[in-house]
Amino acid sequence: MLDPLRVATSTWPQEARKWDQLSGMEVVPIVGNLEQRQAALQRDVALFTIHYEQIPWLMEYLDNQWPFRMVVADEATRLKGFRLRRGGVRAAALAKIARRTRYWINLTGTPSPNGLTDLWGQTWFLDFGERLGRTFNAFKYRWFEPHPNGYGHIARPYAQAQIQARLKDLCLTIRPGDWFDLDKPIVNFILVELPAKARKTYREMEKHMFTVLSNDTELEALNAAARTNKCRQLTNGAAYTEDNN
Repeated sequence: MLDPLRVATSTWPQEARKWDQLSGMEVVPIVGNLEQRQAALQRDVALFTIHYEQIPWLMEYLDNQWPFRMVVADEATRLKGFRLRRGGVRAAALAKIARRTRYWINLTGTPSPNGLTDLWGQTWFLDFGERLGRTFNAFKYRWFEPHPNGYGHIARPYAQAQIQARLKDLCLTIRPGDWFDLDKPIVNFILVELPAKARKTYREMEKHMFTVLSNDTELEALNAAARTNKCRQLTNGAAYTEDNN
């Protein structure tokens, strides 16, 4: 299993002991210093966990051989930045093991936190670009267009429906409400009128991802998620700058 460090170290080894169908299955984390990682790999067990940053080391240690039949990528949104042509060392190592693995499963609760563009990198490991395009650029040009403000891209009107249709046979969504009772949340909208000056600052950040505060401090958001956070900060009366002031 590929995991964030803490999850690889403790979460899955502990979780496996809670399930009857996993009784007798030992989960061994490949973590720690070099000697500890090497010792872990010598264990005769069915399931290993390792964090993403150690994949290049693992491939080097295994001399580019890959003995594992299945890979489960937990928190798979960590794969969203994967690029086949311009990826780094870790991306190259991940691409190698994907092609040598018989079964690959992605697990995530938030497949596209910053929009549909997050889906290509994760999906490539499942079908090598068959559904969303062989390269990220092919995916981007087909379903997105440049944002009017010059920053990033926005989905074309038909993108959501077409992308979902292409991934329908590849993805399974589990909703908690299908398995146990959940009370519907109580939504209480409270409208607050922003002062004119604050509203102007907010709208500038929302539209241009950039604004200048009253003390002449520049405030910039580098992506859509950062813009959302900055707008939320502004509505609360202050915002963090690049130097965390």
